Amino acid sequence: MSRALTAANVAAVTLFIGFSVARHAPLEIFPAAWRKMLIRWRKAHSQRASSNAAQDSASVVSLGRAHPYDTAAGEATFKAWPAFNGDTKLAHTAGITRRQRLEVRPPLDSLFAGTSLRCRLSYALAERRALDRKEFFETFEFMEQARVSLRCGRGCRTCVECAGGHGLLGILLAVLEPARFDRVLVTDRRRPASFGVILDAAAAVAGPAVRERVRFEEVDFAAALLPTGCAVVCVHGCNSLTDKVIARAVAAEAESLAVMPCCYAHSEASQLAPAALRKGVGVALAADVQRTYTLEAAGFAVSWRHIPSAITPMNRVLVARRRSGVGDSPLAAQSALHESAAVDVIAHPEPCASVNRTKQA
Repeated sequence: MSRALTAANVAAVTLFIGFSVARHAPLEIFPAAWRKMLIRWRKAHSQRASSNAAQDSASVVSLGRAHPYDTAAGEATFKAWPAFNGDTKLAHTAGITRRQRLEVRPPLDSLFAGTSLRCRLSYALAERRALDRKEFFETFEFMEQARVSLRCGRGCRTCVECAGGHGLLGILLAVLEPARFDRVLVTDRRRPASFGVILDAAAAVAGPAVRERVRFEEVDFAAALLPTGCAVVCVHGCNSLTDKVIARAVAAEAESLAVMPCCYAHSEASQLAPAALRKGVGVALAADVQRTYTLEAAGFAVSWRHIPSAITPMNRVLVARRRSGVGDSPLAAQSALHESAAVDVIAHPEPCASVNRTKQA
């Protein structure tokens, strides 16, 4: 009996791993004869998943929040790529949620056609197949939500991307925001090959000076030293990484901060949030409220923004800017925070499931 059970478990795990590889792995690792079949299967699977998600969302709206780990996620339009607004077919065809390499093929070739710096850089990245599509669209939309609020303090013109992986966000800020940042530092434990490919594309489009302004530092974030008065960004810092980024930014007296958290269940902020809040509004929302209180207490004015949930359900962006005055009234800040959280819950009741962000190798 125990052997049969062990064999069944092994078979189940093997099937799960095989399914995951077939669903998410780059197509180039498979034999050429398999690829058309895999593309058709992936499209069919994505359509079924989208249909099921829509049905689940409708049932949650009618029945209320299903369990404490649901969260209210705000909806947002596409800012970096407005062609997707109102055209779900184009977004689906472009593969904005797929772990499939960016490449020059329909509809991306026409989407990136243009003479703007954004289009030329995107086309160069697609030509080099630099990273996967989800990471590309996710990073662009995050940048558009955060860029207008990112700034450095007096005497500092450095932006630090924490746990940057492929470094696209930092490189985008170096290319598109040269007036704000003279230097961009991307930190992570390991420098992936894709960072060099993305930097090559940026240098080819924006000029070789970009190489001098962007640097990758292989370091454990716990040991990283942030420049005083810098701007700090982090996309999908897993578990308590977002909380560590906030703590280090506060310690470095950062002038501004933008983070998009994920993996809420085991984060430090979710454990610090009151149990009643976790059960009442969900772990994710409770964790971000706790983070907002932490930043407000440290002298930041905080706002909540969102990227389109069509890319990722973990789409809330916390943007913080250091107050220019001595400090607002704690009571006023607390009242504004309650109002912001209440509006987010009431206006956007749809739940989202927790996801992990895989750094592109």
